[in-house]
Amino acid sequence: MPPLSESFFKSMFTFLPDEYKKIALKEYRFRLFSVWLGLVLVVCTLGAVVSIPSYSISHARTKNANTEHNALTHALKKNPITIEKEVTLVHEKLNLITTMADKHTLMSILERILSEKGNGTTITSLNIKRKEAGTVISISGIAESRDLLVAFSKRLQEEPSFLNVQLPVASLAKSKNVPFNMSFDSSF
Repeated sequence: MPPLSESFFKSMFTFLPDEYKKIALKEYRFRLFSVWLGLVLVVCTLGAVVSIPSYSISHARTKNANTEHNALTHALKKNPITIEKEVTLVHEKLNLITTMADKHTLMSILERILSEKGNGTTITSLNIKRKEAGTVISISGIAESRDLLVAFSKRLQEEPSFLNVQLPVASLAKSKNVPFNMSFDSSF
């Protein structure tokens, strides 16, 4: 399609007299302006229509936030002790979170036991009993040698979260492939 410009328009109507060319050119410009104005109006109208839902949602959220703010302000003016209660409640929750973070989780306890086990020691069973004063953990397994078992027991004793590590003397009777039962307390 040829370009729609005035030079194209003028070359198209070279057979017309100058007077009619001016009228046709004026009519061409008017129609071109009308088409561009129509396109601009359509784009603006579509933009306005598309933005109506977001405006209404934004307006509703603003109105809701203002209503909540006014209600809270009114409640706080009416009863200033409410702020103190809320601060105390938040402080208690933070203290609870802090104390829970200090406690050891079951996974962390298991990871510590397995990391202290070392090569040559196999754990065949693990028993955990919760009590009011803490937790009792019992481990059974087989160590390749008595020395490996004693080293495992010492590493567990050095762990600060394990208390009262007990390795029965009967577990040290054999020197190789030593079956053992060990128990200790934990504070998790």
